[in-house]
Amino acid sequence: MKRNIITNAFLSTTLLLLVFGRLNLSGAEHKSDQHAAWNYDGATGPKHWAELSGAFHLCKDGKRQSPIDLREKESFTVNGLPIKVSYRPDTVDEINNGHTIKEIIHNNSKVRYDGREYRLVQFHFHAHSEHTLNGKPFPLEIHFVHQDKTGHLLVIGVFLKQGKANAALEPVLRHLPRKTGDHEVDSMDEVDLKSFIPKNSAIFSYDGSLTTPPASEGVRWFVYKKPLTLSAKQLAQFQNIYDHNYRPIQPRNGRMVGLFRQRPKKTEP
Repeated sequence: MKRNIITNAFLSTTLLLLVFGRLNLSGAEHKSDQHAAWNYDGATGPKHWAELSGAFHLCKDGKRQSPIDLREKESFTVNGLPIKVSYRPDTVDEINNGHTIKEIIHNNSKVRYDGREYRLVQFHFHAHSEHTLNGKPFPLEIHFVHQDKTGHLLVIGVFLKQGKANAALEPVLRHLPRKTGDHEVDSMDEVDLKSFIPKNSAIFSYDGSLTTPPASEGVRWFVYKKPLTLSAKQLAQFQNIYDHNYRPIQPRNGRMVGLFRQRPKKTEP
């Protein structure tokens, strides 16, 4: 009974955010590029984002900001995964926008959540990870940014740790645009997007924000607990371009965080 009450409260909060927290950002996380210049260090770094433009005030005043530290013991657990991911192989346009390497999606890859369909718009990289797991960062985090037809945003986060080479990354790595403004248009082999989703992994979910200015809130986050791997060589290829493009951890401010696990398989009686 207690778990049902918590889960219902979590879903009710989600519904309110979908109604009142609509974000019409077709460019998603880096739509803010049209505003004041910002970066990850010095006078234009995260500590000063709110001072750079009135449009960035949520970087200081927001109460539901991202990223956060994800702690298993401080999350309520639910059996059953809340999202259905339907990714298709795709070619992408790669852009170095001065803050990250962004991959623009062409085909109709999507996620279904709470009766809504969210189309994958783009994915991009942060080194090291923006979210942390039990206080510890990973070398890399990928954000898959989705948007529904009314403008609501859903972002999937996937951690990567150093280990075995990741074949799904190779088409991306072959054409990494190294300089700000560089743009590779549909110039690579297909990317197996489905391979970026960890198998048999629990998923953290919470209400948060964009992790870059203007840090708009009302974003539904899903972060996979189980990391993927990439080799030291693959990691270095990213870090040679961006090795410090992450926002520090933000206060949780009493937000509920769900940890959704796959339902146990039914056993024969």
